[in-house]
Amino acid sequence: MGNVLDIRNLRDIIDNDKMLEQQLIVNFHSCYHTCIDDLESSLKTNNPVQWRNAAHALKGVAFNLGAEQLGMLSFEAEMASGKPLTHKTPLLAGIKAAYGHVQQALADIK
Repeated sequence: MGNVLDIRNLRDIIDNDKMLEQQLIVNFHSCYHTCIDDLESSLKTNNPVQWRNAAHALKGVAFNLGAEQLGMLSFEAEMASGKPLTHKTPLLAGIKAAYGHVQQALADIK
């Protein structure tokens, strides 16, 4: 399994600007919740396009933050857009668990 969080690259890109880092973290959390809502909705409506789009967006914000494990699970979910619900449901659970690990890692670095 990949790293939970490696924020060094993000810090390099933003030149260790702590205010910007906090704003990006807030944006990450907001995007996560929007994407999870969309993933859950897509399961209820069996909408593979919505599933793929939400997983793709989550993949981007996860990798940008340095949340490799969450990014990889989101990529797996994106690639599984045409799979049955029995395949997607455990992916969603894994994404939620990975997010919990990222939350803890972010709390530890503050």
